[in-house]
Amino acid sequence: LNYVGATACIDCHAETVQEWAQTPHAHALESLKAVGQQNNSACLVCHTVGFDTPLGFQSETATPHLTGVQCENCHGPAASHIANVRDVSVRPKVTVAAEVCGAGSIRIARRKYWW
Repeated sequence: LNYVGATACIDCHAETVQEWAQTPHAHALESLKAVGQQNNSACLVCHTVGFDTPLGFQSETATPHLTGVQCENCHGPAASHIANVRDVSVRPKVTVAAEVCGAGSIRIARRKYWW
């Protein structure tokens, strides 16, 4: 699984990436910092790309391109797609992650675990 970060998607999906950059998802790690949870592995799984995988988010210094909730959180790793955009077998797909993550964030906010 090789993650590339949202900036790698700009060439073909500029409008979508620009819209995403204006959303809270793009700054999801900042929301953790605001409440002192930027090192909480339970939060980093959703607030970064590929956390706890060999080629995913490691730290803000080592992998700054993988901070926040990005395209690959829902669509999966995109390196193979970037390398061969015409190969439909490697096109990222929307997964259940969009539904699961959204529900998790709402639950956590309601319980005020990190406020």
